[in-house]
Amino acid sequence: MNEFMLIIKEGASALGIEISEQQLEKLWQHWCAVKEAPFNLTAIKDDREAAEKHYLDSIAALPQIPAGELWCDIGTGAGFPGLVLAVMRPEQRILLLESNGKKCGFLSDMALKLGLSKVEVLNSRAETAAKTRRDSIDVVMARAVSHVSVLAEYAAPLLKLQGTLVCYKGPGYAQELSESKAALAKLGMKAGAQAELLLPNGEQRIIGKLVKHAPTPKAYPRREGMAENKPLVPRETRA
Repeated sequence: MNEFMLIIKEGASALGIEISEQQLEKLWQHWCAVKEAPFNLTAIKDDREAAEKHYLDSIAALPQIPAGELWCDIGTGAGFPGLVLAVMRPEQRILLLESNGKKCGFLSDMALKLGLSKVEVLNSRAETAAKTRRDSIDVVMARAVSHVSVLAEYAAPLLKLQGTLVCYKGPGYAQELSESKAALAKLGMKAGAQAELLLPNGEQRIIGKLVKHAPTPKAYPRREGMAENKPLVPRETRA
């Protein structure tokens, strides 16, 4: 077992998450492919740093993700967290949503090589996907730097009633939630439970859950780019 796998094994154990040798091997296979890809998939190149900041971070949310027939990772990139979670839960249907065609090709190839038959890769933005996948997803996850209100606008149209958006966030999550109250109400979303975690590298991670308690108005999602460029919570009003 190499250092990369050992870090993940020990880190997962510290988080109370079981992981098998086969799963560790698959995560290593994925990381080798990420490093060797002919185009850039991550700014991180060091094995230890990747194990801590990509893989353990992705896995950390697993106990907080509610059960559901279909999960969706918005803007999955190289597969963080969606493909990593698929390795951990191979029986779970997971939709990987990614707007970059090259990344989608990489994800499809990796899902095939890793034997992840329940993974579906969709080359689309969230706003476009909502036209055909509206109200169809149980859990949407987002490991992104965007403001909570932006993530909610992407996720709400996709989610079923009582579906959940799982946000990977840092210490500023409470402030973002406070700023987003009106925006969440517009989208039919409300704040749910959250969990504060300390990752093995000492980094604080907050896994926040937002629940869709009412239908999302047909006005959402707005056209592509609007959620980020003209957010429901204007940048000038944020802390």
